Amino acid sequence: MREAKIVAVFLAAGKSERMGFPKLWLQLGTECLGNWAFRAAVQSLIDHTIVVTREDDRLDWMDCSFHKSPYHRKWSQLTCKDSVQGQSSSLVAGIKKAEELLPDGIIVLLADQPFITKEMINELIVYFNKESPLAFVAACHQKRMRPPVVFSRHLAAQVKGISGDHGARHIFRTNKYLNGKIVHYSNPALFSDVDTQEDYKEVKEQMRGEDSRGLHWKKCNPARSLG
Repeated sequence: MREAKIVAVFLAAGKSERMGFPKLWLQLGTECLGNWAFRAAVQSLIDHTIVVTREDDRLDWMDCSFHKSPYHRKWSQLTCKDSVQGQSSSLVAGIKKAEELLPDGIIVLLADQPFITKEMINELIVYFNKESPLAFVAACHQKRMRPPVVFSRHLAAQVKGISGDHGARHIFRTNKYLNGKIVHYSNPALFSDVDTQEDYKEVKEQMRGEDSRGLHWKKCNPARSLG
């Protein structure tokens, strides 16, 4: 079976309104917040990662190692002039760019989720490849689907029609019978994101409490197919 070509849309263009300043610069462990999920992406089975940023983002938050071999060929930057209009603008711009690479699937990742692991990403991709054709493979915690999500290129085309700041969640609400798979994960820390100063404090505490790359990322029960 041919391995699916997977392109990632890495959403790093947030306005950080609730934080009050660009949050990807926040120090977390030995590096900036934005590097954690990005490192998982470029070390995973993803073929190419599109980093969607604001126009004024010079990627100063990004570790210099990502500009060198073997990583520098695995990603590219896309500046989104409409990012101030909400997350959907960045998502749509990223998907349009990803489609130029003719992928089989597009995985959406958030730059402010530091505990996402390459193992988790790889598991979602393996499901997408092994059980094709699927419209999507989504991570889930406590019955709620959360990023990362892998979209087939056909479903990704529908995502391009969204607007506002709510992401692609309503795609699932309006397409209840999609042939997809959700993969349940028991550890809530995997989905921690950093929107506020309080979130930042909590994530730092989580990181002190356990090896940040050794989180128990295994799903709590077998994935189940939808529709």
